[in-house]
Amino acid sequence: MKSIQIPSQCFNCKNYMGAGLCFGFDEKDGEIPSVIFTNEFVHTKHFPKDGGVLFDPIDKDILGMGEMSLKNKSPFRLSDKDTK
Repeated sequence: MKSIQIPSQCFNCKNYMGAGLCFGFDEKDGEIPSVIFTNEFVHTKHFPKDGGVLFDPIDKDILGMGEMSLKNKSPFRLSDKDTK
């Protein structure tokens, strides 16, 4: 079975500053927690020490961020051809 790598939700977020940094996580805490960066935790819900800042897609239309993908709790939507 072919594995699919999905890029970090952070790369498509308005709050991502690059180099693993986000406006939501202060300088003391350093980098974005790995569970968020690796998509194990979808950051549409609050995470400890996120400063109240959540995933905010750069462009919902370009990213396919329709209502359906949010109901599936994923900031990304794969087409059928991507899963084969």
